[in-house]
Amino acid sequence: MRGRPLSEQAERREVEYDEAFADRSAPLARLGHALAEQARELGRREREFEGRARALEQRIEELAKRVRDLDAGEQELLQRADALAERRRLLQAEEAELAARERELRAQRTELAAKERQLAGEHDGLAVREHLIAERARELELRGKIVDPRPGRGWKLDDLERRVRQQGPEVPERVAEWEATLFFLREYADIDGWIPAQFDGLIGAVFASLIA
Repeated sequence: MRGRPLSEQAERREVEYDEAFADRSAPLARLGHALAEQARELGRREREFEGRARALEQRIEELAKRVRDLDAGEQELLQRADALAERRRLLQAEEAELAARERELRAQRTELAAKERQLAGEHDGLAVREHLIAERARELELRGKIVDPRPGRGWKLDDLERRVRQQGPEVPERVAEWEATLFFLREYADIDGWIPAQFDGLIGAVFASLIA
């Protein structure tokens, strides 16, 4: 009689313990499940973070490479700018040299034009003087005023040319006339350079200061 109640009492306590343990283990199980979910979420987020970190590192490396490329490009641009500046300086120097040469050429053309005008004027003057000398020679010949101190021969052309060379610098304003007269007389001189005596009057009139 007394053992049965103890057994029943023990069984009830055991059931109560089991029920209490079950009541307490259910929250623990839920907590464990929640912790497992959190762990999985943390693992996922950690993997996502690692992926983002690797992507960020790759992005940083790409940016560093772009910076290096930009630095190299900037250096190249600086070198090209220096080269262009040097080329511009050389072109400016060449332009200045060409401008100076152009001014020099213009001055030379102006000088040549002036000399051409001067030579043209001298040529015209010589032509006029040759004509006048020829007319004077014919006039003297017609009038018979030429005296022949040396029968058959007059002055020698080489002698007159020598006198013009020696004394011409002293009276440069007469040189053109003397040379024109010598040019005219050269046509009448013989092979030895003797001028016919018929031109002695002309020679005496034109070369008076040389043969006096």
